[in-house]
Amino acid sequence: MTDHPDELSVRPFKEADQVRLVGFSYGSDKWSRHVGEWIRGSDVIDSMERHGTKVWLFETRSDWPNS
Repeated sequence: MTDHPDELSVRPFKEADQVRLVGFSYGSDKWSRHVGEWIRGSDVIDSMERHGTKVWLFETRSDWPNS
């Protein structure tokens, strides 16, 4: 099977990923703006550490650094 550049991959979110999310559009709906604020702020890390929240990034190969 050949890798397709638009094939989605999933990986666990890490604090270092926040830099890559600056400028990403989460949409204009109220809930999507809240998600953007949450994942770019300290609340996401706090939730992961204190409550075991699992956060995943879904991305295509073109989203990978150095691809």
